[in-house]
Amino acid sequence: MRRESDAHISVTRNGKKLIDNGKLTAFGERITKISNKEKEELRNKLHRRDGKRCHYCGIEEGNVIQIWGKFYGLEKRGKKLEVDRKDNSKGYDLGNCVLACSVCNCAKSDKFTYEEFKKVGDVIKGIWQQRKKKKCPTPAPEATIPLTLT
Repeated sequence: MRRESDAHISVTRNGKKLIDNGKLTAFGERITKISNKEKEELRNKLHRRDGKRCHYCGIEEGNVIQIWGKFYGLEKRGKKLEVDRKDNSKGYDLGNCVLACSVCNCAKSDKFTYEEFKKVGDVIKGIWQQRKKKKCPTPAPEATIPLTLT
């Protein structure tokens, strides 16, 4: 049953219509969303600015499914790079957004800062590059890849 407190509330920030769903991120900031149309327009601008590679791990948009295999929610995720906010406390504007593959965007969520996740992205890059060389979308059970963050 949907509670009244769960209702989406439209708000405007910097002239853009956002949706406030009443939830907070791990950093205590309100979660805001833009419409799918606005997100697609922003994604196209980011493509023109940055190309079609994940900002964090560098994987090309067309290789995500080939390297990672099926990803949960694949009907909607994995085929295209996703818009990610570098700072989740700020809005969806060109200066605060980058393109991320579904693996990086899901892993970053609101648990890592932008600077922290750039380091994680380097580790993810090493893993997908190894998989691409082996042409193996999923790791063998005995395969292990050392995880070292500096």
